[in-house]
Amino acid sequence: MESTKKLPKNTAKLMFKRLWLIWSRTVDHRIGKTDDDAPDIPILKNKEANISLLIRTIIVILNIVTCLFIIANVIRHW
Repeated sequence: MESTKKLPKNTAKLMFKRLWLIWSRTVDHRIGKTDDDAPDIPILKNKEANISLLIRTIIVILNIVTCLFIIANVIRHW
């Protein structure tokens, strides 16, 4: 019988925060660790920067989905 290990909630939350920070830097969106930690261009507070990053993430996903539909249409009508 296999024993499954569950990650504590704090570990999962920290991992999500780390991935969120990596993704923000991937799309060239600067987010500091806190509101006092100023990134290169201190325009937004941390909460506002997270909302902005969420909107940019949705736009990137929408672009990828659109490209996939265009490619599928080209292949279908080849």
